Amino acid sequence: MEETREDVEAATYGRTQRFLLVAKQHVIALTIFGLGFGIAAIYGINWWITAMNTVYTDEARVTASYATISSEVSGKIIKFSAEEGDVVGKGDFLVGIDKEDFKNALDEAIVDLKRVSAQYDEAKLKFKAMEATVRNEISRAEAALEGASGVLREKVRMHELAKHVGKSQVEQAEAAIKVAQSNLARAEIDLKKMALEVERAKTLFGKQFIAAKDLDDAQNAYERAQATVEMRQNEILQLKADLQLAQISKLNNFRDDTTLAEVRSVMAKADLRKAEADLRLSRGRLVEVEAFKARLESQESMTNQLKLKVDTQKRLLESTDVTSPVNGIVVRKTANIGDIVQRGQPFLKIIIQDTLEVRANVRETYVRHIGQSNPVEIYVDAYPNRVFTGKVKTIGDATDSEFALFKPGGPYTRLEQMVPVVISLDGNSNNRELKPGMNAWVYIKRNAALQANIGGRKQARGLGHP
Repeated sequence: MEETREDVEAATYGRTQRFLLVAKQHVIALTIFGLGFGIAAIYGINWWITAMNTVYTDEARVTASYATISSEVSGKIIKFSAEEGDVVGKGDFLVGIDKEDFKNALDEAIVDLKRVSAQYDEAKLKFKAMEATVRNEISRAEAALEGASGVLREKVRMHELAKHVGKSQVEQAEAAIKVAQSNLARAEIDLKKMALEVERAKTLFGKQFIAAKDLDDAQNAYERAQATVEMRQNEILQLKADLQLAQISKLNNFRDDTTLAEVRSVMAKADLRKAEADLRLSRGRLVEVEAFKARLESQESMTNQLKLKVDTQKRLLESTDVTSPVNGIVVRKTANIGDIVQRGQPFLKIIIQDTLEVRANVRETYVRHIGQSNPVEIYVDAYPNRVFTGKVKTIGDATDSEFALFKPGGPYTRLEQMVPVVISLDGNSNNRELKPGMNAWVYIKRNAALQANIGGRKQARGLGHP
């Protein structure tokens, strides 16, 4: 009986211990389940809040603008001051290329320019002297021609007088003078009358009785009368000269000298032809002047070409020192001292300062929730626990696939497209912890006002889709 009681007590104790163990396991399981449920609820609430307030995408990467450095000349690199990771400023020396060949080419071009410039200056002086000489010859020939023409006219007149002079020529000349004097007297009377008319017209015009045109007509009539008087006076002088010539011819029996006058006329014609020939010869030398001018222009063109060559050689010599065109950081070096580089061959890449940014692809259905300057939180794989901030800089005006060579899913398949969004970084945009090409994921804060406006329009139109 005693042994049975002990067995019962032992069995009872064992059952009690097993019950306590099971109860303890249930409590632990419930506790773990409660903690897991709480953590899941917290994460779920956070996810829901994030989803409602931000637009998320992991199709993003850090990008930057680059300056590709190359040489404008071909040559051997003799100095390389830039290394990968160096911070450079605009105008900083980067690479030096051997200058010797370019110095020699520049010296040769300068010597050629001096030689041709001296020849050109000498040719200009010769041209000026030649042109002045030819112009003077032409002027003298024209003057000689004019003089010969005058002599010829005089000789022809003398010859005509010699042919037609007679005994009654003196009487005829005297009668012509009397007629001319009579004409002069009438012209002088008309002139005085016109002078009175002008004075009268001036008086009437001053009193505004006549128009300015009437005064001008009176003045013109006076000037015509005055010109007539001068013409009559010159006519009398010419007739008096003819009278004297007729008197001399009568005294010297000039009518018998017709042959001599004809000979003199012929000689005058010969002198005129000689003067015309001299003028043609002088003008013919203008062709030589024009030809010399053409050669001068050719020399001028050659001089200008050599000046351009000198300028080009100077620029090439200056181009042997390659400097940085931008502020930034050297990220790629593809050449070293001793390498032969060709013109246009790139050998350095520089990240341009202030161009670091993030480019993300956002689903087209989310574009309506974002706008320019919306705040953005940025995470990169390299620093998953660090938050970088920025703002939406630009939203693409076309999807990425619009310019793809092959459209995704064919030209008519309806697929959700991605719109590129550029995000600028806050603070130091040259932060070297961010490397171009890094993968990133971004959270763009939604535009609440825009979202409310869109939601209101959807409700008004009865649109059921989100």
